Amino acid sequence: MNSFSNLKITAEFESGVIFDKNPFDGVLAYLYAQELKKQGKYVEYEKKRIELPFVKKTNGVYHTSYPIIADDEKIYLENTTIIRSFDENLFQKIGDKPNKTIRIQNGEFLRRLEGMERYKMKTLHWFVCGDKEKIKQILKGFTHFGKKSSIGFGKIKQLLISETKDDYSLFDEKGNVNRTLPIEFFNAKSDKIAYKSPIYPYWDKQSFVKCYL
Repeated sequence: MNSFSNLKITAEFESGVIFDKNPFDGVLAYLYAQELKKQGKYVEYEKKRIELPFVKKTNGVYHTSYPIIADDEKIYLENTTIIRSFDENLFQKIGDKPNKTIRIQNGEFLRRLEGMERYKMKTLHWFVCGDKEKIKQILKGFTHFGKKSSIGFGKIKQLLISETKDDYSLFDEKGNVNRTLPIEFFNAKSDKIAYKSPIYPYWDKQSFVKCYL
């Protein structure tokens, strides 16, 4: 039988962060997939899910919370403009193929400006119930969080893992929802309900069910 601990994972950042409010199992699944790839045990992360045996699971939902901003955290919101340039790597892959038109006015080669909101804060944290030692091992590869990490956003300066007395991965101390939970299996005091995936990958519309938010 697995021995799970109630954990609080805190990330301290060097730079601003651009992120979606998705539970932490998506991060753990990505890092675990990278580990399995190095061992030659896993190839297509994007096309199938992998089980996370080191994380507690109830009614098909992993015990991992949203990214949480502490109440006393100072937050600054900046509007950031990113220039999306011509993709030279993609051009090298398909540029010499016959009957392929390269358009820069639209499509995948479009050069454009993208406006994004960047949060500047010291820390974010997540709650997880799982195997502490295994999670510590996997999180050695957790160097960035959020979008646009390739250009420096979301770089993690320090990562701390501590234990908590209670499990706050699904609900906080007041009973408020701390992650997407399917209403079919959970009761929650929340009037925020929408069709979402209760498990990673959170963009997969085929997994959408009615969930508490």
